[in-house]
Amino acid sequence: MVGRELVKQLKVDLEANGVSVWLDADDIPTGSDFHVEIGVALKSCRALIPVLTKKYVQSRYCKGELYVAYDENKALLPVIYEDGWNEGEKGAGVNYVVKAFNWAFFRPNRDDHQDSLKKLVEGAKLNLRMADLRSKVEPGMILYQLSSRLVPREGHGDEA
Repeated sequence: MVGRELVKQLKVDLEANGVSVWLDADDIPTGSDFHVEIGVALKSCRALIPVLTKKYVQSRYCKGELYVAYDENKALLPVIYEDGWNEGEKGAGVNYVVKAFNWAFFRPNRDDHQDSLKKLVEGAKLNLRMADLRSKVEPGMILYQLSSRLVPREGHGDEA
């Protein structure tokens, strides 16, 4: 399976699991200004799933989309399709953005597609729920809720 085939299969798999997906090849009408269409999609999306390959990091458009999503605090769910994508200068900026996120591995002949898909679906649904929460409550409330569950507080034992 080549990178483009994986992307199309991921769209099918994610939608079958209840995750709505916008894909440029399927969702930009012929004759449309793809900069406008992608810009609108980036503005309205809650998450971006970059499928990282050596070709991805060579593309100024792919990197631009990733940087916009990162700057606008969109959830990022990086998918690693091939090793070596982060080598050299071209991969440095992408690596800088995605290194803080948990990655899903879909490398041919190395990773189990179904196991990786399960993890990606779970991550997507969690991040989409978090994006919904961020849009409905004050950021301080979310930070408190997260920190009260993740960081043990004195006198609260294992309840954190």
